[in-house]
Amino acid sequence: QMVKQADGSYMAPEAVRQTIREMAVEYFDLISALNGKDSRVVAQATIRTEDELAVKYFVGELRRIILTDKSPQVSVLVTGTQGVADVRGFSSDGLTAFFTFRTKNAKYDVYDTTNWDVVSRGSSPSDLDEIWGIRFDLTDGRWKMERLVGQFPR
Repeated sequence: QMVKQADGSYMAPEAVRQTIREMAVEYFDLISALNGKDSRVVAQATIRTEDELAVKYFVGELRRIILTDKSPQVSVLVTGTQGVADVRGFSSDGLTAFFTFRTKNAKYDVYDTTNWDVVSRGSSPSDLDEIWGIRFDLTDGRWKMERLVGQFPR
């Protein structure tokens, strides 16, 4: 049940917000090489399971793009921390919201998906907040990412 805040926005119960945090962390952990994982193995697994990941974690136009427009490169987080910093902006019906995904001290390895050569190793754009629009998928009964609203260096 949505609770209307003093500013007119809506907030979901903590259990719903926790479910969203867990979904986001689960996805981003799958596509990162933290804790000693081999970044090339993670990159190859990400591309090999890209369609499954798209169906499980994405909805709408973003899912269609992932399924049809294959990327020539893949970036894998190799050092730093990542996590959900905030969940808010729920619609009155509770079916859409936003979350902020934060990376700190991030370094990435970037691979060419045609031959798995390293395009760049240890690239570090900056600490970053990504704002994601999400929607509850009534068919699957789970939260999914619908659009990347923006990326904001910190």
